[in-house]
Amino acid sequence: MTAPREGRRGKRLAVGGVAAGFACVAALALLAGLCTGTVRAPGRAADGRLTGRGRVTVDRLRVGDCVTGFRGERSGRTVTALPCDRPHNAELVAAPAVPAADHPTAARASAAAGRLCDAATRRLRVKSRYAGVLRNVFLAPDPEKGGGGDGAARCILWIPGGDRLDAPLAASVDPAVRLWTELATGDCLAGDRADAAGLYRTVPCSRPHRAQVVAAETLGGGAWPGTKTVKKESANRCERPWAEASHAAGAPRGLKPYYLYPLKENWAGGERSVVCLMVSPEKSLERSLVR
Repeated sequence: MTAPREGRRGKRLAVGGVAAGFACVAALALLAGLCTGTVRAPGRAADGRLTGRGRVTVDRLRVGDCVTGFRGERSGRTVTALPCDRPHNAELVAAPAVPAADHPTAARASAAAGRLCDAATRRLRVKSRYAGVLRNVFLAPDPEKGGGGDGAARCILWIPGGDRLDAPLAASVDPAVRLWTELATGDCLAGDRADAAGLYRTVPCSRPHRAQVVAAETLGGGAWPGTKTVKKESANRCERPWAEASHAAGAPRGLKPYYLYPLKENWAGGERSVVCLMVSPEKSLERSLVR
């Protein structure tokens, strides 16, 4: 191919949500030692979904539980949980396990929980139609109890003020908008670059578009090999898909290959994605380049 290759960095992970314009409040970690047992617990169906309204301690919330009257770090040791189809302003969206090595001190447990919850909630914080007002708080395991309970963090997204939500936050996400790590082979993109929030908008390939994902690969695990090695391996993974796309039926001249690759901080968070793109800078594409 005569077109130049260019690597683009994957979108940096937002630390504490700050990069995406949100505040991550860690004060709930201080409640860990107070959260024991339940108070007038709400009913649950056989699959664990809430069937009624009730009071529960924060550490007993389950993923998918919604909360009314939540006040972030000012919430007490118990909160009011209820089904997500009822008015509410918060939802427990993730409960990642905190490595045992991070349990010894409150500071380490809180730092680990913050990192895990930032990564676990980023998709919703960025892609939800409530992105501009969502706030992220977390509860860290209690180090005095050997990690406390199940040793998992509790990641809660909430909207300050009244109960504005009446459905799970997942329902507020536009399925056509994706993070770079969510792009899949065959996706056609309205533009060749992400917006300010790091999102790409997909469109049907029969409609005019500027770029297409011709392959989505995953690099091997292990320690961070260095930027030079990651870029080289990423380009190698894309060589064949690029060649096939450039010779696809109806492919216009002037196509340019690009790839997205993980940064060191993405790698540390377990992200190994490589996305191979073919871009048409001069003329819109109106068909797929992928067989």
